Parts: sequence; structure tokens; C-alpha cells
Amino acid sequence: MTSVRDSSVVASKEEYEKHILASWETGVGGVNWLITLANDGKATWDKSKGGYPWRFTARASEILSVITSGLPKHQGVWTFGIDPDEEYAIPPSWSGKVQLRPQNIERCPPDALLSIDAWDQS
Repeated sequence: MTSVRDSSVVASKEEYEKHILASWETGVGGVNWLITLANDGKATWDKSKGGYPWRFTARASEILSVITSGLPKHQGVWTFGIDPDEEYAIPPSWSGKVQLRPQNIERCPPDALLSIDAWDQS
């Protein structure tokens, strides 16, 4: 999951990196907090693409209060898989490759609109 201010105006990878606030991997159920925000009217969920990535948009105040107090918790389920190079088991509530960018978060005004892109990694 990656949160950026507005990825449509970012011209290069270097420019994009300056705007990323946080990214992490999460297991099944890891985006439920975003779905809840959308259901509560605190975020929008753009379903126009019909697939991934899922794009949510919300005010920074809604998102940053969640991720700065610890990554969103979720119940999830065990996920098992076999890829050509590995077998894996992902436990419920798993998060990995967490990267918070405190300097970018501090510069982000609470009323800024953030885009949150979520991909299914299965």
C-alpha cells in the first residue's frame, strides 16, 4: 500500500519518492480500515478500474492519525501459497516491508488530499 499526495502530477521516480508518506505490505484484510473509512464517508473508493490497484482518497488528517499511531490492525486469515521460487505462509495481522517517511509526514498539511493505492499481491 502506498500513500502519496497526487501521483498524477509526479513526473519521475525521484519526484515520486519525495511525496510518498508510507508504504507497507499487509495480509488478507489489511485494507479493511480503508474500506471502513469509505463506508463512513471519510474516504472515497474509486472502483472505476474494476481491479487493482484499488485507489482510496482521503484527507491527511484521517490517514495520518492511523498510520502514525501504528499500522492499522486487522484480523485477516492465514494465507498459504506456492510460487516457483518459494512456499510461504502469511499469518493473520501480518505487515511487512514497512517504510514510514517521517519528514514527508511532518510536511503534509492535515487538509491535504491523499491517494492510497492498494494492490493484491496474490
